[in-house]
Amino acid sequence: MKKKARRRYLGVLAAGLVIVALGFFALAQRFQGAYQPNVNTLGQDSRDFFIPTGSSFNDVLNSLYTGDYLIDTAGFKLLAVFKKYDRMVKPGKYELKKSMTDLDLIELLKQGKQNPIAIKIKDIITVPDLASIISQKLEADSSEIVRLLNSKSRLAKRGLDQNSALALIISDTYNFFWSTTAEAFVNAMESKFDKFWDVENMQKAKAINLTPKQVMILAAIVQGEVRQTAEAPKVAGVYLNRLQRGIKLEADATLKYIEELKSPGKKISRVYLTHADNTSPYNTYKYPGLPPGMIMLPERWAVEGVLNAQKHDYIFYCAKADLSGYHNFSETLSEHNQNARAYQNAMNKRGIK
Repeated sequence: MKKKARRRYLGVLAAGLVIVALGFFALAQRFQGAYQPNVNTLGQDSRDFFIPTGSSFNDVLNSLYTGDYLIDTAGFKLLAVFKKYDRMVKPGKYELKKSMTDLDLIELLKQGKQNPIAIKIKDIITVPDLASIISQKLEADSSEIVRLLNSKSRLAKRGLDQNSALALIISDTYNFFWSTTAEAFVNAMESKFDKFWDVENMQKAKAINLTPKQVMILAAIVQGEVRQTAEAPKVAGVYLNRLQRGIKLEADATLKYIEELKSPGKKISRVYLTHADNTSPYNTYKYPGLPPGMIMLPERWAVEGVLNAQKHDYIFYCAKADLSGYHNFSETLSEHNQNARAYQNAMNKRGIK
């Protein structure tokens, strides 16, 4: 009996060991992606994977599975739970590389290691244009960006209003994480604004009798008029002379802005007197002084051109007849009219309408 019992015991033990071995083997199979590449990049070196704000662990799993981001999905969930990733999901845009194992991927997502996105803010005409561009690059909602940038109380703190809301933006290249909120984006714009308008630049603005808002409005006009950036300070000097003497700015760029705003996508290559009949408050041929807001977001060179405007006696300028992008400057209307005729003849000869 003792021998039979012993054999039975050994048989049960052996069976148990086999079951345990099979269990370990099955577990090892499920964890095979832990130590070998398990990311499917569809033949590329890497793929972007997005986790929207508010996503749950199950949302992440579903996106990984339905997006075919994993070669073997069996062990990922088990390992992720074991590594406690299910408790610390972080939103963001993540770069998944083909060499990544499940462990690599889980650590990347757990730590929220996003690559920053470089966004160059320029060539903006309106606040909605800006919001649209940003929302295409970041998770931030475009309508929320517009709402925050148009906040009267927020703008008033920096001497701005809804007409000049775009003046809050300093044209530059910014680095943001994809999960940046609208609030965080606008906060970054305010921080950049405050940094740009330091004591030195505020003193420069004061020296030409302009506020930061007015500097930005004039810089937008200067940028719209100038093709050769080196001329920005000289052109700015012309407009400052006109402002000081009470002469209308008569900037063609403002007429182009009015026409192009009425018909998005339309580009005005040549300005005619008929364009000056428009009653828009941005018509600097009809109304004296600066317009109520900016006709575009000026780049740094245009803003600095105004802040460092040349002092001279010119009150006119006209594009040169060689169409080089440079201008002839004059103090008298007769000289200006002569330059204007030469330029118009050159445009006519080239069939530019």
